[in-house]
Amino acid sequence: IADYQDREEIYERQRRKMHDYKNQLSTIQTLIKNGHTDEALSFTQKLTESIAVEMSAINTNHPVVNAVLNQKYRSMQEK
Repeated sequence: IADYQDREEIYERQRRKMHDYKNQLSTIQTLIKNGHTDEALSFTQKLTESIAVEMSAINTNHPVVNAVLNQKYRSMQEK
């Protein structure tokens, strides 16, 4: 049951990220269409920085260990 719950949490987290990603792309698209290129650039820079921070939370140079530890780290942050 715990394994199922972990998988369900991962799926839900991924679903939320995809939803956010779609909204962020829509925002960038609207900014560009309306000629607000500086704002679009600023927005993408902030997103890039945010992603870099999230991806490098824990890095052990071992992909499996990174995946497990980062998953636990994110779970703790959400609680």
